[in-house]
Formats: sequence, structure tokens, C-alpha cells
Amino acid sequence: MAQRKGKCINKAAKRTAAGARMGLSVIIILSFVLFVSTVANAAYVWTTTGSPSSGSNPVTCLALDETHNILYAGADTGQVYRYQSGVWSSTGGPAQTRINDIEYDPVSNTVVAALYANSSFQVWTFQEGGTWTLTNGAVGNDNPT
Repeated sequence: MAQRKGKCINKAAKRTAAGARMGLSVIIILSFVLFVSTVANAAYVWTTTGSPSSGSNPVTCLALDETHNILYAGADTGQVYRYQSGVWSSTGGPAQTRINDIEYDPVSNTVVAALYANSSFQVWTFQEGGTWTLTNGAVGNDNPT
């Protein structure tokens, strides 16, 4: 009887191992298909756009509006620039301090900029044709340094 239990256990273990191998095979095949389709559909080409501003004004972050083909660049001086149809232009800027992060929200068609100014974190929003708006006021006095 002990031998019979062992055979049952071995059969169950073999079925479990076979199932695991099959599951792993499916995952590998799907990953390969996803990779190949991603590579095949990649149509991005690196192109120089020049600088958004003259002088020493380093870009600190980027955001892409794929719907309208606009690239936004946050700068060290607090300015946010847009690149569209081969031309850089300024949106102005939310503050006179470094833009730490910038994102584009396609649902609301809004550019969101995050920065640290006046001893507080700030979140600003911008929509084309409008001005920069402070959305949260001073979030806190947490010094990140």
C-alpha cells in the first residue's frame, strides 16, 4: 500500500511539473510575440530638435502629448517650452525655479508641472491658450534636501 501511495504521489508530481512547464512555455511564447510585435511596430526615430531656449537653460524633464504631437520641456529656470511642427515656443512658466517633473494628461488636455519653491512642493497646470495655475497652494514645508 505504501508503494501505491508513492506511485500516486509521483504521478501527481509529474502532472504538476508538466503543467508548470506548459505554463512557463506559454508565458515565454507570449512574451516573445509581444516583443516581436512591439519591435515591428516601433516607428520612432531620434531627431535633433535643437534647444528650446538660448543661453544656459538646461532642460530638466520632458512630457509628450501624442495626440497633438507636442513635446513639452521643463527647464531649470521654471519655464516650460513646447515643441510642435519643428518649432520651439514658450508657454511661460509657473515659477522662477526648477521644474522637477512634468506630465501631460490626455484626458483633460492639461500639462502638469511639479516643483519645489518657497519651502513647499507645488503643482501647477496649464492648458493651451491659458495660463499656468497653482492647483494645490503650498503642500507642505518638507525640505527634500
